[in-house]
Amino acid sequence: MINPYTEYYINQAGTGLTAFEGIQYQRGHGFFGDFWSNYLKPLGKYLGKKALGTVANIGTEIIDGENVVQTLKSNLKKAGREVYDDGVERTKKFIQTGKGRRKRRIKKTQNN
Repeated sequence: MINPYTEYYINQAGTGLTAFEGIQYQRGHGFFGDFWSNYLKPLGKYLGKKALGTVANIGTEIIDGENVVQTLKSNLKKAGREVYDDGVERTKKFIQTGKGRRKRRIKKTQNN
């Protein structure tokens, strides 16, 4: 007499082995998923906010009647400096300071 659940478990395992085989390729996380969520997505949000503010400043200055080319140059230089300064400040957080763990001194004994 064959167990009625045997066919179900053979199909679940895939090859008929008793161990669970699982899916062949993992989906959702990995190098590119982590790279996107940890680095590219926050960078895109930051640059998007900075670009939106810069475009708003350029628009208000053009509406006020200032020179378009001069306004573009000055605002883009200002935005570039701000992005650079923010990047430098951000990297300063990751610079390691200190000397690490101190080594234990081994006391030397004098042999007579």
